[in-house]
Amino acid sequence: MKRNLSKSKFLSGLQCEKRFWLEINDPEKAAPMSEATERILEQGTEVGILAREQMINTEDDAEKREMIADLRAYCRMDTLAMVEIHKHLLEKLN
Repeated sequence: MKRNLSKSKFLSGLQCEKRFWLEINDPEKAAPMSEATERILEQGTEVGILAREQMINTEDDAEKREMIADLRAYCRMDTLAMVEIHKHLLEKLN
């Protein structure tokens, strides 16, 4: 069975290895997400759906290239943010 490592699962793993293990291997026993966290994840999903729809409905190649470049720039920033969060948490643990 293929398992994806989402950003939320990654952060769970940084916060608590046991919680991470439960989320992957026995999700029924993992602590439920707060309503605020669920809403944030829902908003992320909604943004993804809108972005895909916009990409599909855009016929202008230049506009598609610009959208792809913007998405790549966002992904680089998001990845950098995750690295910085990880560094910060490691510093706190040491």
